[in-house]
Amino acid sequence: MHKRRVKPRLRFDVVVKEQKSGLKGTARNISTEGCFLKREAAFEELRPVGSCIDLILYLPNAVKGIKIKGVVKHHGINQDGMGIAFKALGRD
Repeated sequence: MHKRRVKPRLRFDVVVKEQKSGLKGTARNISTEGCFLKREAAFEELRPVGSCIDLILYLPNAVKGIKIKGVVKHHGINQDGMGIAFKALGRD
């Protein structure tokens, strides 16, 4: 059972790329505290729960991305992505 979300979620998709591996996906249910990163391809490996992850979020029509450090909190029900909790934000 999931705890009730306190922060409001944005309901649009954002392209995300992991800095080290180049893993690409779509961020959904974005809040100031985290997001769900839906991976683009089934062959891309999910990071283990508890792993630190460095992401770049590309907002619609933005020229530069937003660097985000996060932690993998859970995997999707069908292993289709990862819940990420944000730790630190920066500019690309």
